[in-house]
Amino acid sequence: MHAKIVLKTPTTQGGTSQVKLLRIKAVATLTTYSKQHIYTLVRNGHFPKPRKLGANTSVWLESDVLQWINDKLGLADTGGAV
Repeated sequence: MHAKIVLKTPTTQGGTSQVKLLRIKAVATLTTYSKQHIYTLVRNGHFPKPRKLGANTSVWLESDVLQWINDKLGLADTGGAV
């Protein structure tokens, strides 16, 4: 199972929205890149940076990763999804 963390956050309209956090293994599966390649892309400024949750825990926002994929595939302007 790939680590995906779902958080419910309050919205300005009084409801809640879900923020999905992905660990490196889930990001690697989603992008089909190796973990090492993802970190190389991050280091070179070509992939979204992970967020630190703790000393040994880094996560990516699923929305950031999906946007990056859409941009790479040229789907950002068409509203397409992967």
